[in-house]
Amino acid sequence: MMHLLREGFLYVALCMLASAATTAATAGTVDVPFVFSDDQSVPQADLSQGIKPSNALRNDSYLNAPVTRLEYFLIRIETRLNQESAVAVIRDELEKRFDRIHPRVERKVQGYARYSEDNGRIVLGYEIDDLGRPRAPMRDACHDVLKHLELTLPQEHVGYILHNTVLGVLAQKDYITYSSMLATVASHFVHRTKLVSTSYEQRTQHIFTCQRTAKDGSITYDRTSLRLEPSPRK
Repeated sequence: MMHLLREGFLYVALCMLASAATTAATAGTVDVPFVFSDDQSVPQADLSQGIKPSNALRNDSYLNAPVTRLEYFLIRIETRLNQESAVAVIRDELEKRFDRIHPRVERKVQGYARYSEDNGRIVLGYEIDDLGRPRAPMRDACHDVLKHLELTLPQEHVGYILHNTVLGVLAQKDYITYSSMLATVASHFVHRTKLVSTSYEQRTQHIFTCQRTAKDGSITYDRTSLRLEPSPRK
């Protein structure tokens, strides 16, 4: 019995200490000195009072306009492209095709999805940077990423891939209700991949982009190369 009373008393005491600590933190008091004098000596301030109020954001018509369903789709597509599992597959493939730019530098793989007002299409794909010297033609690596895009976000209606990817909370009815609309969306996908390979030893950079505008369509390319300036001597 005494053992239970002691445990109960200890619990109440701990609760009171926690409550007191929370109150002190809220009030901005410093009852116990900080370890370093630099932390102890800084002036105390009410942080909420130090923020200058503004109406610019709440009055901006663009920022307060509702998100369209197409924009919601783009958000969902970009999230899918940047999922850890999707990016890991691409990194593994690139590991075979490019040297490391530096042992401690991770390759940057960034997925994106953008609607083009100019042509009414959705351009989606990957920008891949910090690749080292290529071990094989960059064209082959670019093609591999395009194949990955076709599996992830095909340019035609295939089963329920797009339903599961883009609808999210908008799926309020039977999936088949959305099939025709999603077939139209898929046919407006443009798949694009950009690879940036840099060799600091040779002071060169090669940028290779490939694109497919339709299912089984031809692949077009854009390429740029440049010589890097030598690093300034320290």
